[in-house]
Amino acid sequence: MLKRLREWSFPNSNAADDREVFVEEYRRKVRRLALERTGEPFLNATQDHAAVIIENMFRSADHEVCIFTQHLAPGIYGREAGVEWAKIFLADDQSHRLRVVMKKGELPLLETNPLYQAIRYAPAFELRVIDDEFHQQFPYRFLVADSDSYRFEPDHTKCEAVAAFGSERAKHLQVVFDSIWICGEAVNLDKTGHEQPFIAA
Repeated sequence: MLKRLREWSFPNSNAADDREVFVEEYRRKVRRLALERTGEPFLNATQDHAAVIIENMFRSADHEVCIFTQHLAPGIYGREAGVEWAKIFLADDQSHRLRVVMKKGELPLLETNPLYQAIRYAPAFELRVIDDEFHQQFPYRFLVADSDSYRFEPDHTKCEAVAAFGSERAKHLQVVFDSIWICGEAVNLDKTGHEQPFIAA
């Protein structure tokens, strides 16, 4: 099925406008599923698809978004639309919260990461790291929002994942995330020294 999805996503034509058409079709599908919240699982097999899902997770979340990642890959988390919705999510309500756990050895990569640079001073953004050896024990990566929506990537070496909005399965991923979170080392984001308050553009 993932092979068919990849073929559907990228037809033989390499034209940029063709690619954009297919991405927009996928965006409409994901937005519909986000609004319906039936728990129906759906697949993604490209970075374009993954970025659309991330964008809609931030757009749809009411309370909290939790991410277990290697380094917030810019091709997925750093797209303009996703970054903007993350900023809106964090600025929209003081109760909103974003928690991220990542690989300690890849912290330097955040200095050029679009998402991190956009939200690093947000009061409700928290970042923790775990040792590289411990991190390597987990073959998967995932995002969970409000304990009822998720994107789960079973093999981090591939960009193939399943996602759903309004799914009971997200509760299990929330438990997994929280168990990793408590093992993480908090990163001092030095927000007190930042002169400008965090606001969404």
